[in-house]
Amino acid sequence: MLTLFGIGKRKISENKVANVLVNTLIEYCEKGFPEVVDVINNSPELHASPELDKENYSEFLQILIVSNLNFIPIYLEPEISTKVNELVIEKFAAIFEVTPKELDDKMKEYKKFLTRINHPSKNMLYAMSKGMFYKYDLNSFQNEEYFRNLQTPNPIFLKRLDEVMGQFIFNWDDFIAKYKVSA
Repeated sequence: MLTLFGIGKRKISENKVANVLVNTLIEYCEKGFPEVVDVINNSPELHASPELDKENYSEFLQILIVSNLNFIPIYLEPEISTKVNELVIEKFAAIFEVTPKELDDKMKEYKKFLTRINHPSKNMLYAMSKGMFYKYDLNSFQNEEYFRNLQTPNPIFLKRLDEVMGQFIFNWDDFIAKYKVSA
């Protein structure tokens, strides 16, 4: 009951939050992407398997980074949210061996892309699924000519992908229940 009022929560620094988020997203990629590939490669809505490579998760990771960064301001105070976002970008920039500015620009491009393909919806989960569809060029594998011609994912396929992609959103509710993020 005391944690309901923030009493008894463990304090955690912005830097540690960023570390947790970066490590979690990397783990999601390494352990989860093969499962995503299996779902896509074996989808009945596709006439042939796209034969995605279980090691080719760069687009997937970028979708996860952008999507999960999008949730930070919902759960953290504005200045803490901004700092955690910056730290996550810095940490991933070091991993990718680019400057934080280069990675930040790339993530902004990805966010614009996800926003555009998901318009008018603002649901980030749907954007993640559509991002996978377009970044992994799945349109030509669709069974139904109607959806291929529209260059849009079959809603049944998209629903299946939504269920899978939902597993890759960081669980902020549990995290915030246990920790108080401090500057």
